[in-house]
Amino acid sequence: MRKRGYVISIIIVFAILMANFSIAATNESEVVSVDKAYKCLNEQIKKVGSNIGFQDAIFAQLAIGSVKETREKIESEKSSTENCWPKAGCKIKETAQVMLAYDRVGKSTSEIRKWLMSKNASASELIWFLEIDITNKEVSTCSLKYDGVQYSIKVNEEQKISGNAGNCFVIANNGYMLRVSNNCIGKEFEISCDKDFVTAMIYQSSTGKTLFIPPKATGASGGGTTKEKAISQCFKTTGAGCDYEGTLWAVLALEKLGEETDAFLPYLYAFADSNKRYFPSAFLYMITSGEDQYDSIISLQKQGKYWEIAGSPYNKYYDSALALMALSKTTSQEAENAKANLLTIQTPDGCWNNNNIRDSGFILYAGFTKSVGREGGGEVPKCTAPFSCTGLFDCEKAGGTRQYNYDCSSEGATKICCSISVVEETCSKKGGVLCGANEQCTGRTEPSKDGSCCMSGFCEEIPVVEDLCSKAGGTCKFVCEEGEEKSSETCANTEEVCCVKKGTSIWFWIVLLIILIALTIVGIVYRNQLRLFWFKIWPKIKEKFMGKKVESKAMPTTQPTTKAPIMTPQRMMPRPAYPISQRSPGIAKSSKEKEIEETLRKLKEMGK
Repeated sequence: MRKRGYVISIIIVFAILMANFSIAATNESEVVSVDKAYKCLNEQIKKVGSNIGFQDAIFAQLAIGSVKETREKIESEKSSTENCWPKAGCKIKETAQVMLAYDRVGKSTSEIRKWLMSKNASASELIWFLEIDITNKEVSTCSLKYDGVQYSIKVNEEQKISGNAGNCFVIANNGYMLRVSNNCIGKEFEISCDKDFVTAMIYQSSTGKTLFIPPKATGASGGGTTKEKAISQCFKTTGAGCDYEGTLWAVLALEKLGEETDAFLPYLYAFADSNKRYFPSAFLYMITSGEDQYDSIISLQKQGKYWEIAGSPYNKYYDSALALMALSKTTSQEAENAKANLLTIQTPDGCWNNNNIRDSGFILYAGFTKSVGREGGGEVPKCTAPFSCTGLFDCEKAGGTRQYNYDCSSEGATKICCSISVVEETCSKKGGVLCGANEQCTGRTEPSKDGSCCMSGFCEEIPVVEDLCSKAGGTCKFVCEEGEEKSSETCANTEEVCCVKKGTSIWFWIVLLIILIALTIVGIVYRNQLRLFWFKIWPKIKEKFMGKKVESKAMPTTQPTTKAPIMTPQRMMPRPAYPISQRSPGIAKSSKEKEIEETLRKLKEMGK
């Protein structure tokens, strides 16, 4: 019994070790895939050499840092007269992307910033309204002051406005708002009422009907004063109007470098619907961390594994990278699913989209970021205590400033190094909810002082579905890829199927090895009994499969070659029976009899 217990323990320990080996092998596989992608990108850059494309050079530098090919290409495309790109005609988007690539390797961006800021302009396509609400819905008398002149208006119990608001305003929207004249955009207005009141600047695009309300309004008590300003800016290089995609990239780059960008947000929000092909929600979430923008990104994911925006001038690899860059601000299962999917559709060399340099570089920068060297040599030092890696908004909110010469790439593409150690807020202070041990958040989560904080959606009970697919060496996906087949094993997500590579699974060999080990152990423990059993069945096996009969104990008879005469059988004297141990010394024992005798002797000793 003790030996049997040892055998069972050995089998259990072996099974646990093999399970741990499988998990470690999966993690190691991901690391190997990412390393292979970086190696592939470097090889593709070397392969094309000086013929590398401009966009390829920008995104390759974002991924791997400054190398000879990318550095020379970017410099060759610089305008000879201004700090902008490309030289054939400076554009907002490309210049902003180069600024991000320069910042990535610690190269000065001050001159590029100056050029970008010189291209900002008023977004005249917006319509602005001033809204005044009396807190208790009472009748109130208010005053508007601008250009050194004060005007008097009244707000009734229905919150409708009447009176003379001056040349900058026209009563609109059935009397509930004051429309700002185009020639007064950018002016500051002072508002005062004799009752507690709230003011806000509301806007809409000239081509749409949606009114955009700022996240925070300004309030004051009776007799107090609020200040409002209708201001909206964009970026453009020609007189043709604002460049929406260029403004997205420019605001993102300037925000990352610590510039004030609030004046550009009304334009970006108001014209987002008419520019959906550029994936504006991804940019706006990186800039503002708005819940509505996060929800929009998640809703646009296809099959739970990639993004491909309708009408996009790019492709699913580019769009997926843009989404991953945005979601690097927070913890998202959708982002993890997308990264896992990307690792399953690499080319044989390790890149993506037929070894496309731009797309491969963007994916690595956005989803699998690594530290890069500083241009001119040397490593960019890590952002460690007393500094901390965080979002720019959180850093400034805590009273810190960005430190440009420290690296936070391992924390995500949108993280910056803050001059102070930003203390993580509690989940309740962040406005989120802590899910229970057996619950999961249906929306976005953020790290907090007391754990993972559910910032959107709600907490729901985790369905108890065992993930047998991973244990069987498969991968849970919504659709199996080419070269894979469905398995009957279950996935934790009931909407997914278990995909395994066609052919023999590694688990077949693992199970076979376990069986062989178990049989070997059983054979060692019960070797004597098995030997006796073998001696009993061997003559039958030999006779059946080898065509040989077992030797008879009778004396062999000689077969005559000719027909023998018929003879009367004679009675033979019976051979005396001797005990095995007392046989006549004249009769020799066969080797088989000796083996059986020895086995029986051992069995007797075991039975004592």
